[in-house]
Amino acid sequence: MRRSKSSKWNNLLSKKDLINKIKEDVLSEIKPSEEDIILVRRIAEDVKERILEKAKDLNLNISVILVGSAARNTWILNGKRRDIDLFILFPTTVDEKFIEEKGIDLIERAMEGWVLEQRYAEHPYVRASIDKEVDGEKMRFDIDIVPCFDVKDPSHIISAVDRTPHHNIYVMKRINGKEGEVILLKKFLELLGIYGSDNKTKGFSGYLCELLIIKYGSFEDLLLDAADWRPPLYIDLEGIGCYDKKDPLVFIDPVDPNRNVAAALSYNNLCIFIDASREFLKNPSKSYFKMREIVVKTYEELKNFFINRETYILAINLRLPDFAEDIIYPQLERSKDGIKRGFEDNAFKILNSYIYYTRNEAIIIFEFEVWKLPKITKHFGPNVFDKDAADRFKEINKDYKIFIKDCRYVVERERKFSSPKDFLEKNILKCALGKDIRHIIEDKEYHLLGIEELLSKNYIRQFLSEIY
Repeated sequence: MRRSKSSKWNNLLSKKDLINKIKEDVLSEIKPSEEDIILVRRIAEDVKERILEKAKDLNLNISVILVGSAARNTWILNGKRRDIDLFILFPTTVDEKFIEEKGIDLIERAMEGWVLEQRYAEHPYVRASIDKEVDGEKMRFDIDIVPCFDVKDPSHIISAVDRTPHHNIYVMKRINGKEGEVILLKKFLELLGIYGSDNKTKGFSGYLCELLIIKYGSFEDLLLDAADWRPPLYIDLEGIGCYDKKDPLVFIDPVDPNRNVAAALSYNNLCIFIDASREFLKNPSKSYFKMREIVVKTYEELKNFFINRETYILAINLRLPDFAEDIIYPQLERSKDGIKRGFEDNAFKILNSYIYYTRNEAIIIFEFEVWKLPKITKHFGPNVFDKDAADRFKEINKDYKIFIKDCRYVVERERKFSSPKDFLEKNILKCALGKDIRHIIEDKEYHLLGIEELLSKNYIRQFLSEIY
């Protein structure tokens, strides 16, 4: 039987004041001020007017709304950069091709003078960026402008982004007065490395953070409950859920009963959150909201580090075409796992494996426990009493000496690969790979890196310094 919230707090009453002081101090640094909010709204309104004016010239029947954290005042103050999300709503009487072509054309015409980058979710959208001087300082504004359908019932969407305006309405009605709690949760998750629902992070989306605060009321009450979580978990604010997949955390989307808002969250990242909730409540500290300073190790320091570990490093450096992250990153993970299975099937035991990823380059790094194998290996055959299988085994291995051990035929044969590099050079295309990664390897758009070449790259030294 679960303990009530009040009974859980009984053991933590002495820490309540400390937690409140931490929250107050942290929010004073990361919560947007009224001036910040007014500035973001003014920029968003200016862009909205530009789009509506150009739509009128093009005779397009659309509306434009501000959505996301900028609309709900739940964004984290982040230096001199401001992120804004605007959605262009098209009537459902047009088709997806119309939205893709006319929507992108409208944005490009309206946002002339801004730096534009076309991106892809379920269909294309545009990130418009500009540097503006504010109070004598240069500030960066990034605005994601997304065309979607003006769907009245979010359980009957045409494209995935059509739900977002309905999310906006739902949260704005319920989040008033709790914006700071959401901002604290986002920062807490960000520094754990689990904020974001993209394929790379597999963490908590901003919308999920807002819904969790709507349910629990405060940052600390969420942590108090999360400290006792045991997956699988099921949360349904409106009691409407029709979702039957087995995810570690199911949080029914209150505007779409068929959707799990937490579907992207990995089991491991949920466990990281549960553990961090316990640790924070045990010893509340502002350190949970401060970026850990990373000291980038030198080439010699990292090389000596791996020498002292007595492990072996081998990496695959891939040159990537211009793919969207949500398309290519799952393929990189699939390829890493497929290559890892290939190594381990050939007795090369792996201690750790990682993916370093940027838009045009990926490096899959393997750290081996076992990497040098003898030239000869034992191969076990069938039981002596299985006559037909015994005959086949003897025929296949007629060029080798066959002996019997524990009632099974055994033959000593030369190993196919005695090192991981040898395996990759001869067998990489036999591994389970993502479709596009396979094409990259077939086209020879990759090369293998040993420890020296890998550590010669400054960005990899920084990446490894963060991990080890």
